[in-house]
Amino acid sequence: SNYCQVSGEQIPTLTNVFSCGAPVPAAVLRSTLACVGAGATMHTPYGATESLPVASIEASEVLNETAEQTDQGAGICVGRKFDTVDWQVIRITDEPIASIEQVDQLPTGEIGELIAKGPQVSPAYVVGEEHNAAAKIEDGGAVWHRLGDVGYFDDEQRFWYCGRKAQRVITAEGTLFTIPCEAVFNSHPSVSRTALVGVGPAKQQAAVLVVEPVGEVVRDTLEAELVALAEAHSHTRSIKNVLWHESLPVDVRHNSKINREELAVWAATQLPGDS
Repeated sequence: SNYCQVSGEQIPTLTNVFSCGAPVPAAVLRSTLACVGAGATMHTPYGATESLPVASIEASEVLNETAEQTDQGAGICVGRKFDTVDWQVIRITDEPIASIEQVDQLPTGEIGELIAKGPQVSPAYVVGEEHNAAAKIEDGGAVWHRLGDVGYFDDEQRFWYCGRKAQRVITAEGTLFTIPCEAVFNSHPSVSRTALVGVGPAKQQAAVLVVEPVGEVVRDTLEAELVALAEAHSHTRSIKNVLWHESLPVDVRHNSKINREELAVWAATQLPGDS
């Protein structure tokens, strides 16, 4: 879509588009639909390597219904589940869960970890068997997979993705989730993208916003505007630290999933008073 925007070329015979691997921003949906066939449909299936597909949503639903909420920090709506899969949102824990009887299923609207069961869910890791305890939940003869993603169901039973469980930031005031927080700042025209990371001991982390700006900016001015944005939203109000990064590190397989773990290590060396 970037190439078509620059060159003016179109792909009129392309009528079905599927984008998998990472969350797809609304701007990418718009630019892609603008260069393919009139009336083309674009879907963004959701799942994990160990359980795919789990859900999907069509671009028109995103652009017409959910994108505005995403920009306000509601998370990214990945749609409704496929008929062959069962799913639940359970209370977040970093401990293994041996049996489905041990899970605490959460009500609509409450953020937790997503688990899935169905024929598209792998029963076990063959290589790296030590990971089975942390990722699999027994249910009689079936197995649930813990996707490691956090989010919630809405009233239409759509799942709203709020980030990776391992990348949540736990401060003394509460837990911050990456996607809802970052969306507030990503809407600023001088921001290319951001990453929320935690610095410090567990459950006492300092929330740090790492910003990749668009071109040359007056950093003091932009920082003040971003802090004001944080103050304007209850779920970002505790974010006080802003750092700058020329190009956020990403997963080489997708070129879009931000490596927040790497950034957290870097951020710990950049905060005043840290080394």
